[in-house]
Order: sequence, then C-alpha cells, then structure tokens
Amino acid sequence: MNSMRQRLLRFFVLFNVVVGGIGMQAVVADEHNVGFEVTRAGQQMAFSAFLADLKTAKVAIVGEYHDSVAAHELQLKVLQGLQTLEPQQWALGIEWLPVSAQAAIDDYLADKTDDFQFLQASDYVNRWGFDARLVLPILRYAKEHNIKVLALNAPSELTRQVSKEGLDSLSAEQRALFPNPLLPQSPQYLEFLEDFLKNNHIPADKKEMMLTVQAIWDQTMAMSVINFLKHSPSQKVLVLAGMVHAAKGQGIQDALQHLNPQMSIKTIGNGSLENEEDFPFDYFVHLPEMNLSPALVLGVMLQTDHQKLTVEEVNAEGLAIKLGLQKGDQIQQIGDYLTNTLADLKLALWLSTGQNQVVIKWLRHDDILDIDLPYQALWVD
Repeated sequence: MNSMRQRLLRFFVLFNVVVGGIGMQAVVADEHNVGFEVTRAGQQMAFSAFLADLKTAKVAIVGEYHDSVAAHELQLKVLQGLQTLEPQQWALGIEWLPVSAQAAIDDYLADKTDDFQFLQASDYVNRWGFDARLVLPILRYAKEHNIKVLALNAPSELTRQVSKEGLDSLSAEQRALFPNPLLPQSPQYLEFLEDFLKNNHIPADKKEMMLTVQAIWDQTMAMSVINFLKHSPSQKVLVLAGMVHAAKGQGIQDALQHLNPQMSIKTIGNGSLENEEDFPFDYFVHLPEMNLSPALVLGVMLQTDHQKLTVEEVNAEGLAIKLGLQKGDQIQQIGDYLTNTLADLKLALWLSTGQNQVVIKWLRHDDILDIDLPYQALWVD
C-alpha cells in the first residue's frame, strides 16, 4: 500500500466517529451510585464512605482505561462528591493534556472560549485523541463550579525528542518539568514495564529509552501536582490518569511519595471483576456496563491541504452518499463548526451530537452547497 493510500485509509478510519453522550448528575448519596461498587482490601463499602475516606488524602488518583465511558463517569462522580463534601478544596489534575495547554484550559475555565475553541486551542485531537465526549462533562463541571484544572502531562514534543536524541538534548526549561535526575522506579513497576515491553516484542536497544519516557510521563505529572501545591498549600488535588500511571506503588503515586514522603495519597482503580487484579490500588470500583452511542460513519476518504478538507473518495454506503457528496467537494462546516482541518471535523462531529438540526456545508467548484437535516436523519441503516 503506497503512502498516499495509507493516509487516505487513516482518514477514512478517523471518520468512523461515535456520536452520543454521557449524562451525569452531581451526587454523594449511595442511591445515586448504584452499579459503582467500591471495595477496599477485598471488602465492599458504601460509596458515601469511600468519598469520606478520600477527604483524608492530600492527593487522590483515579485511574482510567482511556476509552471507558464508565471510568469517566466514575471520575466525575468522585469530583462531584468531593466538591459537595469539601467545596473549593479540590483542584483537578488531568493526564489528557500537557502542561503547555494550561493557558487554553485557563481561558476555558474563565469562559473566554467555548468547548470547540478550547479543544482547538489545546490541540486536543492530536495530543489526546479519545472521544471528547468522554472528558467534556468533567471539564464542564469544573468550569461551572470554579474548580481549578491542571494540565499535568509532558508535551509530546519533549518525549519524542528524548526518544530520538536522549535526555541531554533537552533545554533547561524542558528539563525543569520533571526531577533531575529522574527518580528511581519501584522494582514491581519496572518488572511490569519490562514484561510489557518483552511481550510486545520491543527491541532491546529501544527498551531503556521507553522506560525513560514512561518515567518522564509519570514524574512530570507528579511534579505538576507538587508545584501546584507549593503555591496553593491549602488545596488538594484529584488526579485523573491512565491505570498504569495511577496504581499504588508505581507511576504518579510512587513519584509523589519520593518528592514528599509525608504526603497522604489514595489510589482508585476501576473496571470489571477481571481487572481487579491487574494493578494494586487502595480502592477498586466495579463499573457498570456503559457505552457511547453507535458510530456515525461519514464514509469518505479525505485529503488535507492548505486548510482544506477535500473528498478523495466516497464510500458506496454511508452518510456521504446520502448527502450527495462527491469527489472533489470541500467540506466546510458540520453543525455550528467550521471545519478547516481533520481535527476540526472530528470535533464538529462529536459536538454536533444530539442537536435537533445539523447543518452540513461543502464547496463544489465555486458553489457552496448545504443541507439542514434533523439529527436522526443523519443515521444510515
């Protein structure tokens, strides 16, 4: 398959976009948390007691499988519960965006940007890429309740540079994002990482660098938390991060404990019964089955050039045929959102979910064509 065909195939795959949403309600009482069963040391406990336990921590870390709807709902329930129990005491730290996106987050929290503008400004699609409907309810709640949100992660430019050129290639500013020298990783964490690399057939000459990059991710997030608490010592931090980073005795928790041995930290894992033994946690929450709505398939292959999205090929089945899109058309707008890039288009498809009417505009030669359809009419049987 030539490189052009690979690019087109990638674009096609990206348009198998899921649309739908997750509705969430601020709750503390146990009756509102049915299906989220909490265990500690193998013993079941009430959700309200679990939240009360977290109040004793300076930092609480809730893990996630990044595409899990239920894990993100749990994260929101924890944030809501802590905000109810200790109003304005908890900041929110997120793995999803790098420290370089903090200005974009601050503008969003200050209501200077809307969802679409924030996701554009933070380069969310390229930097994280998971369906934004998973994380937006959490960020909207933080915005509505004046909760500080911290971008914790290392920029991808930094980790790519380390992968290619090593730690010594970093500037002093880049190096200040994580401890110097890097902190030691716990033996059990190293054992897990080395087994993972071995099982995925990573070449031996790449192993050391990948372990270094993993340490940079973990320790940048830990340093981001430490730096915030230095300037806001009365605050606590709820960290949302992937399960490997979040587990007890490894990742973020291990780095935080090295940096501040007296810090009280609680770790929360989640998933199905089969996941409970994957990693160690102080608490484990069994999650109910939850899914996003079925995928809306646009059914096109696209070329991107000079802020244009040009249809290269139209699938014989799919929404594009239904709309009358043709090869050479330039897609300009989905819903309320202008689509100059592939990232814009992906965001527009996510954020147009559930609207009563969805406008789609495209340019054909010199004519702007558009169609305004009820949302339900966009589905293809």
